[in-house]
Amino acid sequence: MIDCRFVAAISAALGFFLFALPSSAQTPVPLNPPTQATPAVQHAESIGTVATLTGSATVTRNNATTPLKLKDEIYSGDTLRTGTNGALGITLDDETTFNMGSSATMVMNNLVYQSGGSGNAGLFNVARGTVAFVAGQVAKTGDMKIATPTATLGIRGTTGVIEVPDNASR
Repeated sequence: MIDCRFVAAISAALGFFLFALPSSAQTPVPLNPPTQATPAVQHAESIGTVATLTGSATVTRNNATTPLKLKDEIYSGDTLRTGTNGALGITLDDETTFNMGSSATMVMNNLVYQSGGSGNAGLFNVARGTVAFVAGQVAKTGDMKIATPTATLGIRGTTGVIEVPDNASR
């Protein structure tokens, strides 16, 4: 379980905000547990690409799971998973980067980005494992959030590391 005091201290030190809402006030963020696939809607345009890959990693899109390789495109709705020997780095269109450690699961819920636009937004769900990030333009010009099973973080332009243990739950 994540110690909220530790997360709050790290949040303050790194300059992002932690929104831990009471469960009755919080809108649930759909999760794709590692054993379950949920249909994803593939958009006509990708939201990013695979920048680095070590070991094995997969993407689940439209109920089909396929191995990832360098320069593969990433779409809103994709579920990304790394194997026990895997590490995956992705770069999104707004220059946000995510680096997933081994045995991690992350859902790319949504990214809306237009350079100079005012409706920029991103929602990403770390369901399991360790994920480091460097926030890009959406965090600075819009609304970027990273959800976990126990909290939602509002990102306002910074870097951080999120760790979700295997047994994390609301």
